[in-house]
Amino acid sequence: MFLCYCVVESEADVRAPGRGVAGAEVRELHADGVRCFYSPWEPQKMPTEAALEFQRLISSVFAQAQTVPFRFGHPVATEEDLRSFIAQHAAAYRRALQYFRGLAQMDAALTFTPPAGETTSGREYLDRIRERRAALREAVTALRRGVCARAWKESEQQEKLRCYALIELDAAAEFRDQMLRVNLPKTLRALVSGPWPPAEFMKLNEAPLAAVEAVRLEEGPR
Repeated sequence: MFLCYCVVESEADVRAPGRGVAGAEVRELHADGVRCFYSPWEPQKMPTEAALEFQRLISSVFAQAQTVPFRFGHPVATEEDLRSFIAQHAAAYRRALQYFRGLAQMDAALTFTPPAGETTSGREYLDRIRERRAALREAVTALRRGVCARAWKESEQQEKLRCYALIELDAAAEFRDQMLRVNLPKTLRALVSGPWPPAEFMKLNEAPLAAVEAVRLEEGPR
């Protein structure tokens, strides 16, 4: 089995990583104008830090060129299966790589810091959930007004909210500074990370091979 990391344009000036997850040799597959990085995958031998190693490799490639990342833990059975899949979706990958060239994704995770001894059930709890959801929406409005982004997405989970901003890659430091200047409630914490490949702004669909994902462009800012 093989673990797929990411895809770049064939002509991109990218130095291939030498080793991948668990020290496996990183291989390259070229097909129809794109280049895929992958390595042998043995799930039973994966270290606990495998997901971090996976992300570090993708980040090292993204530091050199725009990247379509795959999700961790979706192996493909054979190299021939991988070659067939990449060739089938190469045109979509090329469009995505060209469309998002020079752009990056910044993430902001908004969470509340609960006071000691607060209740976790009953009417009071439900009222607090509603209040915090309203506060999260107000915080997002403040963030969108306070930062410069080409596009914006959000994903809400009860008292947590994750925001994704599509920005110019060279504006990542400025984005962080803008985030720090946004006035948020003291009980609300914003953890900013990135820059990352703009995966949340690419539509990732489950592949028939249950191994990698096809990409199509979202309605975007360009």
